[in-house]
Amino acid sequence: GNNDTGELYAAARDLDHTNSYVQQFSVAYLKWLMNEMDYDGFRWDVAKGFAPKYFGQYVAASKPYFSVGEYFDGNYDALKNWVDGTGKRSTTFDFAFKYNTVGQAFRDGTSPDLTKLIYNGQPAGFVGAEYRQYSVTFIDNHDTFERSDNQGSEFLGYKKSMKPSNKTNVLMANAFMLAMPGVPCVFYPHWFKYKTAIQDMIIARKTAGIHNMSAVSVSELAADKLIATITGNKGKLILKLGSGAGCDVVPSGYKKIASGTNYAMFVESKLTIFEPKLAPTIRISPESGSFTSKQMVSITCTGENATIHYTTDGTEPKAEDAYKYT
Repeated sequence: GNNDTGELYAAARDLDHTNSYVQQFSVAYLKWLMNEMDYDGFRWDVAKGFAPKYFGQYVAASKPYFSVGEYFDGNYDALKNWVDGTGKRSTTFDFAFKYNTVGQAFRDGTSPDLTKLIYNGQPAGFVGAEYRQYSVTFIDNHDTFERSDNQGSEFLGYKKSMKPSNKTNVLMANAFMLAMPGVPCVFYPHWFKYKTAIQDMIIARKTAGIHNMSAVSVSELAADKLIATITGNKGKLILKLGSGAGCDVVPSGYKKIASGTNYAMFVESKLTIFEPKLAPTIRISPESGSFTSKQMVSITCTGENATIHYTTDGTEPKAEDAYKYT
């Protein structure tokens, strides 16, 4: 019988979060996810569905490593009010960055206007001001990808019907996002299609130690040129976007880590390049199945210092088992 504390969402029933039993049950469920199911954190779907103070209450009680709300709104003040409403206990997806920054800079898919990426000398969007540590930046997501609507949800640089410039725009947008503060969230289809290029961008970010509060200094800005220096906890990163004069020049004292059409990322030469550590993988050939004859089984592994221990009687392998293959 109580009033809804958020916006109407017709696709699902409401829970009355003003009710103490609902609050206790919600906390118990979240703690179960954390303690029994090994969840690290939570993504709050339809975060407009009930008052932000309850999200803050549930985060405070369950203590996740990370929390992000899907507050589907491109308005900076609306995002700020939601984060404040949680008691600053949760980050939010930066829909202002998605719609008003990269969405505007690459609007026509062929002629980017890089001035749209910057506002008052800082990255445009929720990530650009004092709340940048609460911003989870993204280029596209499962709700906006390849969806045509009057809100401009889809990132036009990726549209299947676009000209070859789609790759250029996607990688320029990701380079900008991964050089900036906030908590960047790479869209999996982008990663799947351009893994090597985006991995190099991540290595550049990790090498300089860019974090969610990193300082940004923009030195040059035009429709066809953006040059900015971002300071991490290990050193500095210089981002160059566009085709304007000087965009293809390696800055003195820096080395190039990631580059492609109309984008490049440089880190200070003194820095040690970050090396991602890949988890070991095991491949067994042939795959499991039923056989009518003897089989030669090959076990191979990849990964630094990876060692395989196995048994032949179905018991759990242990480090001291005699059968070992490296």
